Formats: sequence, C-alpha cells, structure tokens
Amino acid sequence: MELIKSAIPDEISERITVLRYPLAVLVVMLHASWGTTNADFIKFDLAHNPFTFVQWFVQAIGCGAVPLFFAISSYLIFKKAEPYTVLIRKKIRSLVIPYFVWTCLTILFYWIAAKFSFMQRYFESKPDLYVSGWNVLDWFKAFMGWGRENGHPIGGPLWFVRDLIFFVLLVPVIQFFMKRFACAFLLLVSIMYFYGIDFYFIGTSSLFYCVLGAYYAQVDVKFEKLISLSTIEIFVLLAISYFIMKFAGRGDEIYTCIVSLSLWTTSRYLILSERITLLLKKVSVYSFFLFAIHGMMMLVAKTLLCKLFTLHDYNFLCVWLLSIILVTVIGTAVSILICHFIPKVYFVLNGGR
Repeated sequence: MELIKSAIPDEISERITVLRYPLAVLVVMLHASWGTTNADFIKFDLAHNPFTFVQWFVQAIGCGAVPLFFAISSYLIFKKAEPYTVLIRKKIRSLVIPYFVWTCLTILFYWIAAKFSFMQRYFESKPDLYVSGWNVLDWFKAFMGWGRENGHPIGGPLWFVRDLIFFVLLVPVIQFFMKRFACAFLLLVSIMYFYGIDFYFIGTSSLFYCVLGAYYAQVDVKFEKLISLSTIEIFVLLAISYFIMKFAGRGDEIYTCIVSLSLWTTSRYLILSERITLLLKKVSVYSFFLFAIHGMMMLVAKTLLCKLFTLHDYNFLCVWLLSIILVTVIGTAVSILICHFIPKVYFVLNGGR
C-alpha cells in the first residue's frame, strides 16, 4: 500500500477548523475541576455536593478532547504526505520551538509565583515547583516530564505537544508499517493501548490516536459510516461503555474512544450554522495559545477565587464557572492583543499557526 498525497475533503477541513477552539475550551473546563489541591479551601463535602455532577459531566466529556487533537494532528500529517525533511522543518517551528518557549515561560511563572504569599499554600503542597532549589536533573524533568510524578512536563498541558513531537519522529516507522500491514499494525497498537502497555517516551494512548488518525488518512475505509452515527446511537454507546468502566473497573479506554467519536460527530452539526462556523473559524487561530497558557492562568484564577470566596454548597458551581470564564476570556483576549500588537512574538508562541 503506497502512501499517496491526497486533498483533504472540504467538509473534513471545515469540521477540523470549527472544532479547534471548542476543544481547547473543553480542556480548560477539564482542568478547572476542584481536587485535593484545593482541599484546604473547601468547607463542605465535595464528594456529596450536588453541583459536582456538573463538574463530573465536564470531565466525562472532556476526556476525549486531547485524544481527538492527536487524531486530527496525525490525520493532517498523513493526508498531506509531505516529504519528511519538509515535515520536520515545519514541526520544529510549530511544535518544538513553542514547546520549549512555553516551558521556559511556565518555569518563569512558577519562579515568580512562589514569591507571592497568597500562592504559598499551593507551593507547600508541591515543593518540587520551587525553581530556585532545582538541580540539573530537576531541570531535565521539568522540560521532559520523565521522572515526574505524573509523567508530564512542568507545563502540564504541554505533554500533548511533547508526545506529538515524538510521534513526528516516528512518522517514517509508521509509514513503513502502513505500507505493508496497516490493519495489523493498528490492531497491535490498539491491543497495547487497551491493555495499558506503555512506552517510556510516548504514551500508548497518544500513539493509538495518532495511528488511528494516520489510518483514516491513508486507508480507503468508509469511516464516515462510523463517525456519522446518530445522536441516540452515540448516547447508547456512551452509556454502555460508562457502565462497563464504572462497575466492571474496565473500559476507560473504550469510553474515551467513544467520547472522542462523539466530539467529532458534533462538528457535523456545528457547520450547519453559517454564523457559528464563521465565528469558530475566526477564533480557531487562538486555540493553541489558549491551550498553552490556560494551566498557569487557571492556577492563579482558582487561588484568587478561593481567597475571595469561601466555598460552600451554594456558590461552588458559580466559582467553578467563573474560573472557566475568566481563563477562557482573558486567555483569548491576551492572545488577540499579542497577535495584533506584537505579531512576531505571537508567531513564535503560536508556532506560526
């Protein structure tokens, strides 16, 4: 099977574009959840608060955002089928440089934040974030994430960019297998993903969705039959997989797959409205910036809100929503301002997007 460059269908291209910003906002909502980090600020039983259902719902849907980002990124890479040297040059600009720039900015942010008294409670719970006390190994862990508690670099959401960089390095290997036995290779990666067999330098979940995107781009298979399931069919699949995951202790991966599929399906409805499509196309260029900066902004927003409000049953949902709105609106506004007034800086931060 030869990998042949082919045009991206107009509808697919439009659906990808309109999904970028909503997926970035969904990631913001996912990271707005209240957990043990904020336990000292919470004056009620979080587990039994009725408003936590809303937070749970967002987490249940948000888990498919980053996997879909992986699949879309891989699909575009393999559909365009550019020479590998051209691909590497482009990805150095769009992935590698932004990754290291944003990691440096995150480190600078933590170094400055540690000097403010209202942030001390957070740093006391995470002493590894005191930049001033780092050794060489700590700096390496901060940039690469290997050896850190959750395996993520210090700029938490940037693990997506890191894994995508390693996937780009593996593109020739993926092409080799796709040419010879695409179905068997996809099956092998699927088994590794569903059984939790991981690599050291790239998560198997990342690899699975990247390979899935590559398979869709290169193999003549009628995936539209799958991704055009009705809303009711999607809901039934979600319910079944959730109960398997919840009560059998398995099925997390299957559930995430179906959520990603559901999110992709929503794009079919988004493009039906010309007004919504136009708006989402305009803000899509700010999606990466929002994705990269939201972790730092969310930490400050949640910490300040906890100082301003004592969280109780009645205001928990309002504070949670306020943190999402503040980060999304301010993050997008900052992106627009930098893009308008210092476009060269924005070009670097945004990877030339």
